[in-house]
Amino acid sequence: MHRPRSRNPFGEGSSALLKKGFGVFIGFSAAKKLPPMLGAQMNSSPGMSLLSTAITAGVLAWAAKKFIPGPIAEGVLWGGTAGVINVAWNAWAPASIAGYAGVGDFVAGGFPLPQGPVRYVTAAAPDMTPSGQQAQLGAFGRAW
Repeated sequence: MHRPRSRNPFGEGSSALLKKGFGVFIGFSAAKKLPPMLGAQMNSSPGMSLLSTAITAGVLAWAAKKFIPGPIAEGVLWGGTAGVINVAWNAWAPASIAGYAGVGDFVAGGFPLPQGPVRYVTAAAPDMTPSGQQAQLGAFGRAW
């Protein structure tokens, strides 16, 4: 017996994937941007920030499920959940672990990009003690 294999490795059509992706974008963005607008009282501590983000994500997921049922609402739920996890991670992850979540693993912190193989030694500045011959008028010398 031969069963045809699905060519899509995600198990869903591209339309549903795009809708869920859009919902995740909306849910995460709203969970990140709306809680700071609730005021200083709702963001006074890491616990309050987490609570305000969780409430915002929950209200958004409920509203999306009520008014836009389907893959977009599911994406909003997962995006809001990711936003809540992100706030908790930023608030309570130990520094020894949190450092692994950034770009610092891939880019050496000692050099700006593009990275050169030689560290340049800064040359000492010449002695510029002022005398009467070095009168400056603004940014230009005496000749101007």
